[in-house]
Amino acid sequence: MVTSDESNIAQPEPEADPQADPRADPQADPQADSTAHPERTPEPTILRTARETSGPAIAATAALVLFSVFIGVFGPRIGNRQQSPSGVTLIELAEAVVARSQPHIVDARVARKDAMTEQEFDLRLDEITGSGVALPSLEALNLEPTSVQRVRLPGASGGFAVLRGRRGGAEALVTVALLEDEDRFTVYDRYGRPIPLPEGEVFSVEDRMSSPPGTVEVYLDGDYVYAVYAKSLELARETVAALQTAAAKRASAQAASLK
Repeated sequence: MVTSDESNIAQPEPEADPQADPRADPQADPQADSTAHPERTPEPTILRTARETSGPAIAATAALVLFSVFIGVFGPRIGNRQQSPSGVTLIELAEAVVARSQPHIVDARVARKDAMTEQEFDLRLDEITGSGVALPSLEALNLEPTSVQRVRLPGASGGFAVLRGRRGGAEALVTVALLEDEDRFTVYDRYGRPIPLPEGEVFSVEDRMSSPPGTVEVYLDGDYVYAVYAKSLELARETVAALQTAAAKRASAQAASLK
């Protein structure tokens, strides 16, 4: 026999009334929701963000300071090395002097040409330079003039003299370019910055075009730039010293005549 027990039959629970329980609808009563859950407090987001970004910000600031110091110390040097010089470098001048000297070197190897007299040499050079250059005694240098001509080289124009002699039993050749200074020749200071050619200082430029190489001594004296080329460094410097001595004597004589 089947029996039934009405008391054991599950009955459906009554639906909850949203108006009876404020927690069922948080929008209904915000104050009731915050009261019911007092443990839910706003997180300290501002403080946490500050802690997270403080490290990168300090690193970025330090990097900016180091970069500024680097630019302040090395910036001018780097910038100047990338710049093109505003004038003609001494290397360009020396290469032009050597290139013009090469035919005379070949001529000397083939046959010794008739030389000019020293008087003819002086007159011709005075004509080209307007008597602006003092010449030493070529005989004291054991050299004799071969030719003088007017030339235009990179940066200036003037006279180009070819001198020959014998040193140590071998043929010696010296060429001298005497160019009117046009403030176009450039050298570099200790920081690599281009500056105008200073007066009185002699610059040695190696001849890279010949074998064996020679040297070109370049300096500024008054209104003229001198470029002396020789295969021997000793001979080139002897010629420079003789030219400088002649210029000093001429200046002293001119000063004495004005007194």
